[in-house]
Amino acid sequence: MGDMAGLKDNLKAAYPVAVTLLMVWVFTLIPVEHQPQPIITPIPETGGSVEEAILDPAPYFNTLIVIAVMTVGGVVVVVLLRRPSILKILGTILIAITAYSTTTYHLLILTQTPLWAILIMAGLVTSWVIVAVLRIGGWLAVLASAYVGSSAGAIIGESIPYWTAIILILAASGYDLLAVSIGPLKALGRPDVGSIPGFMVDFAGMSIGMGDLFFYSITQSFTLTRLGVLPGFFAALGVFTGFLVTAHLASKRKIVAGLPIPLPLSLALAFLATLLH
Repeated sequence: MGDMAGLKDNLKAAYPVAVTLLMVWVFTLIPVEHQPQPIITPIPETGGSVEEAILDPAPYFNTLIVIAVMTVGGVVVVVLLRRPSILKILGTILIAITAYSTTTYHLLILTQTPLWAILIMAGLVTSWVIVAVLRIGGWLAVLASAYVGSSAGAIIGESIPYWTAIILILAASGYDLLAVSIGPLKALGRPDVGSIPGFMVDFAGMSIGMGDLFFYSITQSFTLTRLGVLPGFFAALGVFTGFLVTAHLASKRKIVAGLPIPLPLSLALAFLATLLH
């Protein structure tokens, strides 16, 4: 009975992940003729065979750039833990910029609306996101956070170079494990650290990092775009199942890394599904 109750709680806590993955499907299935390579991965890959791709330095340099940004960001968050008001302002700025830019991007793709109207609509959506996350909370905050994470992750996931995506997903999993275990993010497990709006999503007694939702979205979008619908479905299954396992571990510990189980499992299941074609 206790195990069933725990599973029920974990399923409830997985609501933000499920909503995020569903939104990624919507964003990723929007037809896009061409997307430029993201700024966070500026070095183009040379392509070629698997052997050539492994020896190509571009995916590794691109990954180092992203991991460096993640490291700096983690240190900044930890340093500002003693100044929650500044941290709250920083979180608000980040989600506002992300919501506004991704909304503008998708509206430009989907509609023939004049630019001035798109900018106004993006502003309204951004305002809703901020109010939902910082003021309302609950399931509306989850929807707003899922929108931010999925819209940004979908854009990156379908435009990031192939091998860079694979190496980055695996490297981010390893970095997250180290950062939470012995690195700067370990400080988030202190009893005096509460909710961090803009950086964390709180629901059903569990806190999920916005970065986790972002990387779940990248993985889902990448597999769906590059490998196909069936691998994309298996990838979603991997992320969701991996999160449930992570949530179970979190019920016994103060803080658990959110990426090391869901992301590798998602990739493994996605590539396994390619063999079923």
